[in-house]
Amino acid sequence: MEQKPKNCSEQLLDEIKSELEQKSIHEEVVPFREKAEESLFVMPTACDDEALKNEIVNAMALWDTSVEPLTNANGIKGKIKTFLNKAARVSMNSHMTSQNAFNVSVVNALLQLEQLAKENQELQDRVKTLEHEIEMLKRES
Repeated sequence: MEQKPKNCSEQLLDEIKSELEQKSIHEEVVPFREKAEESLFVMPTACDDEALKNEIVNAMALWDTSVEPLTNANGIKGKIKTFLNKAARVSMNSHMTSQNAFNVSVVNALLQLEQLAKENQELQDRVKTLEHEIEMLKRES
């Protein structure tokens, strides 16, 4: 079987591959998160109403990421803390605003999911009732 002559891009790709092999550079999947963080995120296999409600409560309680004002600002240490707090507010204000907007969107999405789970449960209950009624009608006839 004859091989077609390689075009310029194929030749370049082959050269890069051989160079990588020579330098022992292998293509690996780089993990996005640390192994310890993987346990924080769990892909559910079924809807767990209790878990959903807990996550909604957590998200609603923690959505505001604003820097809280200092309450104890006595003496030189307090003045320094106040200055640093104001500097942090100025430098992080746009980030906090966008983070808060994102957090509100996540909470609203969770609330929508909770409503969807309720509607899904109602539909499942309705289907069970209708199936039971169909069985009763089949038995009667």
